[in-house]
Amino acid sequence: MKVSSFAVARPAYYDRNATSVRNRYNAAISPAGFVTRWTATVGAGKKAYVDQAVAWINTNSLPTVAGYARGYIETTDGTTSVIVCVAQMFTSLTVSTSAVDKATTSITLYSGFVIQSLTADGSTNGTVQYLLDAQYTQFDN
Repeated sequence: MKVSSFAVARPAYYDRNATSVRNRYNAAISPAGFVTRWTATVGAGKKAYVDQAVAWINTNSLPTVAGYARGYIETTDGTTSVIVCVAQMFTSLTVSTSAVDKATTSITLYSGFVIQSLTADGSTNGTVQYLLDAQYTQFDN
């Protein structure tokens, strides 16, 4: 769109080639060290608003030795800063014990920013169900 006058307002972000993007990891897994479950990068000339992010973890089967189960969704500008959108951590010797954390505000991601999810479980044996979900609107800068 050619702007012929500065009196014309810039279109709202949702009118600038906006697309909704969703990344989700949902699985019951055995203990492991930190593993990246999904990752996405905001493209050149784009910006994104994280609409929702949630980390939910649940004990599916009992560990022999309980350790901390952790689930994160975080963002980084690719150089120095890491912002944790949501994080949940707990230890349990009871089946079907769960914990959840949700982002309470929209988070802005600029071109080149990365959003990713990670899991880790320091237990011995057992399984933990993870749901790491984020939805964001990506649009022209």
